[in-house]
Amino acid sequence: MTRLILPILVCLAIRLIPVANGEEIPYVEVLGTATQSAPVDKVLWTLRIRSVDPALAVAAKSINDSYQSLKNDLEALHIPNLQLRAAEIESGREYERGDKERKFVGFYVERGLTVTVMDLARVSEVQTRLLSDDRVSISAVNRSSKQEQELKAAALQRAAEAARAKADKLAQVLKIKIGKVLILVEGGASLTGRDSAHYITANVINSPIFKVRDDSELDEISVTQTVTVKYAIAE
Repeated sequence: MTRLILPILVCLAIRLIPVANGEEIPYVEVLGTATQSAPVDKVLWTLRIRSVDPALAVAAKSINDSYQSLKNDLEALHIPNLQLRAAEIESGREYERGDKERKFVGFYVERGLTVTVMDLARVSEVQTRLLSDDRVSISAVNRSSKQEQELKAAALQRAAEAARAKADKLAQVLKIKIGKVLILVEGGASLTGRDSAHYITANVINSPIFKVRDDSELDEISVTQTVTVKYAIAE
């Protein structure tokens, strides 16, 4: 179910626009904003597995063991449509930096992973498993909805309708008539929910991730659109 939120504040300006013949057209400028919301239907974790050891082979084995263990545990949850994707393995030399020189401490091996879940009721199970291995760190948790494009279009239309409603209301108050549209400027979409990722480091949650079915803010994704419209003041 989508939800519409209209702002109370009104932005008004009555000005003059110069035209080719030297005359000026008086106009009213209004701002329309609307927000559409829809349930989150996908959660994506961005992960990194990392190990450091004086022996490259040992670090590589540690990474492989962690990956296989994580893969087996996630499969054991039997969550439909759960996806685990792995990036290429990266490796290099790890140094400890001192005041005057750096000291070689071993070889690092790391691998990026993503985990995607579409069953929000199982999010806490996945989250618990991801935090159970010290070699696995969570970089971000992102929420999204397959309705995002529809939300943007709907919010844009409602924003334009809100601008017109404001203009009509102001015309009544100021006892003027609203004419044709002179200029219509679309503001950028502000996407909350997906872009406002919750960051986690060292397996310590710095902010709450999810209270599934208990917190509407975390269960929904919202799209806000803003338009600025300049209406001519009719004679």
